[in-house]
Amino acid sequence: MRYTLISMLIIVAVFIADQPTSSQDLHPGIIGKDDRVLLDEQGPPWDAVGQVNVSGYRMAGRCTGTLVAPNLVVTAAHCVMDPWSKKPYPLHDIHFLAGVRRAESKGHATAQCLHFPKDYQFIPPEKILPTLPAQKVTLRSFLTDVVVVVLDTKLAVDPAPLA
Repeated sequence: MRYTLISMLIIVAVFIADQPTSSQDLHPGIIGKDDRVLLDEQGPPWDAVGQVNVSGYRMAGRCTGTLVAPNLVVTAAHCVMDPWSKKPYPLHDIHFLAGVRRAESKGHATAQCLHFPKDYQFIPPEKILPTLPAQKVTLRSFLTDVVVVVLDTKLAVDPAPLA
């Protein structure tokens, strides 16, 4: 009886593990149906949206950023923070690529300085490796999770209009 029960549990586990994963599993953070579409629009204001890339010795990261002036990018503050040192990454490791379309971009510049809100507080992940679990972050902290990246070069891309 005991071996029959164990055998049945193994069969059920194999059956569950063999099921295809849902799209929800493939896109963490998407709630409900994943109805995102690839946008191939070019020109203003789409070219002002790009990638804030962090690259350096043994680390890489990528977030979305928006060019709001020829040399100013707005992005999430946690994107430019080093979870090990709890300080911003070195400026020479922070890059912005405007209007990224697959392997091409409309412009590139490196960070010259960073402007955080005066009450910004970085909340690092509890574990860094091997996986990044959900952080214990208060809703209030999202209000200040923003940084303006001043670029070392003015990009020849029309910035996104601000209200």
